[in-house]
Amino acid sequence: PFSFHVFAGWYLLFGDTLDTQRVFGLLHHLGTTFALYTLAALVNIIGLLWSAGVAMRFRSLQAAPLMQLPVFLSLFFAPVFVPVELLAGWLQTIAHLNPVTLMLAAGRSLIAGQPAHIAGAFGAAFALIGLFSLWAVRGLRRAEAAGGG
Repeated sequence: PFSFHVFAGWYLLFGDTLDTQRVFGLLHHLGTTFALYTLAALVNIIGLLWSAGVAMRFRSLQAAPLMQLPVFLSLFFAPVFVPVELLAGWLQTIAHLNPVTLMLAAGRSLIAGQPAHIAGAFGAAFALIGLFSLWAVRGLRRAEAAGGG
């Protein structure tokens, strides 16, 4: 994996002493922990922007299920409890197209200490943030145009 190449480069630059290994290990753990928490924060921002867009459009508590249902479905059609390879044909296809699958895979790989699919997960997260930012801003403008009430 990529971290092995970084580790080899670290050895070439700083040597292979025990202190060098400890510093690299600490930096590696801090980096993966930071990436995991950043990805989690981005996923929360995605949910916030979706919910804000719905709330601004409907301006009613009765819209709460509309905020929750797409989040539930995106998790339902992602391999949360079962590996992608074990899913049925049509569900496996949907899971591969679901951006949440990338973010889950990246999070799992960070927890396992073997980062994989990180760039794709962050790319998908930022794309969804861009999309749902437009959704939330348009909802806010719609609510402003409708006035109070």
